[in-house]
Amino acid sequence: MTEPTGAHTLSDALADALAAASRARAGLPRGKRWTVIVDLEAGSGVTRAVARLHDRESDRLVGTGQARLAPPDADVPGVADELAAAQALTDLARRMTQVARTEVAGAVEGAVPG
Repeated sequence: MTEPTGAHTLSDALADALAAASRARAGLPRGKRWTVIVDLEAGSGVTRAVARLHDRESDRLVGTGQARLAPPDADVPGVADELAAAQALTDLARRMTQVARTEVAGAVEGAVPG
């Protein structure tokens, strides 16, 4: 695990995390790779985000989020993007947890002698 870098913005933190992941990958054998892509769309005072979890074959899961800023928030650049993306990633994490629980329940159910 990497140490906190004191990044000041979400963009800085993401850049630091990507750099750390790249350094870590350089010394690790090839394994599974999942990529999350977050698409943002703004319009009519609402920013929407869609987070897609990709593996090598397909989109595995999709999470969504949106942010509608109150007037005081409008003065903070990028805050709607960050809030919508955070909601989409939270939704994606919730969906991943549901899938894992369902798979575990199915495996346990299938392993119980009848």
